[in-house]
Amino acid sequence: MIRRFLILCALFFAAPAFAQANGPLSAKDPAAFAAQLRAMGYKPGEIDKSNDKFPALIFEYRDWPINITFGGCTNGTNCRYIVLVGIFSDVLNPPADWVAELNVDFDLIKVWVGDNGRLSFSAGAIVEGWPPSAFKTLVDELINGGDELADEARKAKLVK
Repeated sequence: MIRRFLILCALFFAAPAFAQANGPLSAKDPAAFAAQLRAMGYKPGEIDKSNDKFPALIFEYRDWPINITFGGCTNGTNCRYIVLVGIFSDVLNPPADWVAELNVDFDLIKVWVGDNGRLSFSAGAIVEGWPPSAFKTLVDELINGGDELADEARKAKLVK
C-alpha cells in the first residue's frame, strides 16, 4: 500500500516536468520558454531584458552559440514569435553581393551582416503550440544551415 502511494506521488510530481518537456511550446513568456528549453535538455543563459520589446537569451548547441530574440512583446511578455540568430566571429565584412547570392541559395535561413560587420544568419518562427520535436528540428536545421554557410565562407576565403 505504501509502495503504491509512493509510486503515485512520484508520478504526480513528475507529471509537470514531463508536460513541460513534451507539451506544446509557448514563447509568450520568455522565462517560461527558457524553462521549456531546460526541460528539453538545452542550457539557456539568463534572459536579457534590457529591451522589453525584444527580450533575448543565448544557448549553445553543437558548438554554436544561438541567440533567441523574442519579438512582438509587450513589457517583456506576451511575445508573438522568436528569431534564432547565429553570428560568425571570424567572418568580418563579407561582400554584399556574396551575401545576396547566398540568400538566393538558402531557403530556411536568412543571411545578413550585423551592425558589427559580422556574418550572421537567422530564422524566425511562430512556435506557439509546437511540439518540442518541431523546435528541435528547427534548431538542427538552423545549425545545418550555419555549417553550410561556414563551408561557403571558407570556399570564398572570407574566414579570418
